[in-house]
Amino acid sequence: MIMRYPLHTALAVCPMLAIAVDLQLASWMGLVFLATVCSSSLIISLSRNFIPLQLRIPLILMISATVVTAISLILQYFTYDIFAGLGIYIPLLAMNCLVIALAEEVALRHGPVKTVLNIVGTVVIVVLLLIVIGGARQYAGLSSLAGPAGGFLLLGLLLAGVNFLQPVKAGLQAADQ
Repeated sequence: MIMRYPLHTALAVCPMLAIAVDLQLASWMGLVFLATVCSSSLIISLSRNFIPLQLRIPLILMISATVVTAISLILQYFTYDIFAGLGIYIPLLAMNCLVIALAEEVALRHGPVKTVLNIVGTVVIVVLLLIVIGGARQYAGLSSLAGPAGGFLLLGLLLAGVNFLQPVKAGLQAADQ
């Protein structure tokens, strides 16, 4: 399930790259993203038998917006500094393509346990990617590199590295057989 959404995963990270300027903000954004996707998908999965086919997308958006609002209020109350650091990027999670894709592909078709397991497996990749980018920008001194463009540059380099290593890995696997 994890490799089923490679394009969605890359697109899902884009709005969060601007905030991943250091390890702390990247980690918090990843945790907020994980909580948003898991909570909204769990609610959708539990209510999937009551959602009419014609209303599935508006209800997915409404549920994810409600969850994002609740998480935003919790952050604002308990950790105002983090809330202020994440700023406008928290509400953007309600319309994130991965939230919508996973809700429609997984949560509407499976029970709560299978939904949460599939979604955690997929979203952990996004969280780790944010942490790697935030850590690299902070510790390599790239946090001020062209603002948000520095995050896109690092994402591009990471994706290029993965694309470069895939044929190498396939060649090693073929040699082992």
